Amino acid sequence: MRVRESAVEKRLVVEVGKAGGWALKLSPQFMPGIPDRLVLFQQRCWFIEVKTKGGRVSKAQAFIHRKLARVGFPVTIVWSKEDAVEWVHQNLTRTQENETNIPPP
Repeated sequence: MRVRESAVEKRLVVEVGKAGGWALKLSPQFMPGIPDRLVLFQQRCWFIEVKTKGGRVSKAQAFIHRKLARVGFPVTIVWSKEDAVEWVHQNLTRTQENETNIPPP
């Protein structure tokens, strides 16, 4: 059974929320190719594109991804629910753990 992009995206939103972040939905209505989500967490942000196995990045998406990367905002592509969980663990949970382990001055 093929997993829908919406299911992967929902899992990403839930996991980001559990970590204390916010995964804003971005609308391609005003800018075709814009990534699906903007994740905000502890004064940081990440652009996330959601695809499923076998999916592909469109020409408009590839263009916008390159443009964002040129200005310092690379786009991460999440391909499955497991990828979403792993991305949150690597980028939000670990960040939170590292910052809470910093000794006071």
